Amino acid sequence: MHVTRLGRVLALQALLGGAALVLLFARNDLLDALRGLPHLRVGWAAVALLAFTSSKVLHGSRWRFLLRHRPDLPYRWLLGLFLVANFVNAVIPFRLGDVLRVELPSRRFGVPRTELLSNVVIVESLFDGMSFVLLLLCSLLLIDMPPVLRPALIAGAMTVVALFVIGAGAARGGVRPDGDRVGFLGRLPRRVRARVGDVLAGMATLRSTRDVLIGLGVSVVGWLLEVSTYWLLARAFTIDLSFAQTLVVTVAANLATAIPLTPWNVGPYELVVSELLVLFGAERGAVSQYAVGSHVLLVTWISLTGIVAMLSIGLGIGDVRARVRELPRPVEAESASARE
Repeated sequence: MHVTRLGRVLALQALLGGAALVLLFARNDLLDALRGLPHLRVGWAAVALLAFTSSKVLHGSRWRFLLRHRPDLPYRWLLGLFLVANFVNAVIPFRLGDVLRVELPSRRFGVPRTELLSNVVIVESLFDGMSFVLLLLCSLLLIDMPPVLRPALIAGAMTVVALFVIGAGAARGGVRPDGDRVGFLGRLPRRVRARVGDVLAGMATLRSTRDVLIGLGVSVVGWLLEVSTYWLLARAFTIDLSFAQTLVVTVAANLATAIPLTPWNVGPYELVVSELLVLFGAERGAVSQYAVGSHVLLVTWISLTGIVAMLSIGLGIGDVRARVRELPRPVEAESASARE
């Protein structure tokens, strides 16, 4: 049954990825885009990569802040793992990098996987979503957004805000400020209570208004650095974009790569970025160079920084999965074995 479902997911991803590639080739002259790469303005590109690195370091630092209720987790190791995960996500579909961010801390430090999963998938997504909402609202005030985009942006913003309120309410409703698990959590069956408790533990940051504001502030600054990256890359490819337009491009590029359909997200990224820039009035030839060239630069840089981070935390390029098996068993598993 599971194999059948996995096969369907793989088939759907292959179909969508193939469709994106077909549309990309049909609407863009990729050979001409590649021929334009030697004309890259190197100085702008170098500053863009510096801003991009700063953004990733800040997001890695945010991850440590979101796990501040786990003081035994070392910052340097988490930051290195965060960069490795970005590298793996860029190279391999299915977001295996996020799996590593759950699996490795669990095996090495005994943190429950459910707690890590809720932290990585739920809390980070909520902070990223709220950051996008705030930045997009600012962009709507700064530029005349194409009418075709406005309904989707407004609907998306309302959805994100509603999910954030629901998430914060769930985090505060199941655990009191003193840490006792009460409220709706106390009414759940015993078998379910522990698992839901781990989910809420991963959402601990959402219980404090101060922590929410800090996390949101760090998230906004991190995404502003990434917006700066795309704006600087536009200058490197001699495309004139306003900062607000670049903000929309950044959000679209990240949404296009949120669910990897192809290795390195080749196809969906270029298609979304190029079509959006054409919608803003840019010339298609220059747009193709920007979409292809920026992707090549970013993936190359993510790979280099990921490999360096991988070596710094003791992982080799070819043995990520093998090293997962070699890590110490989780504390929770050892405790369970001892009780048996």
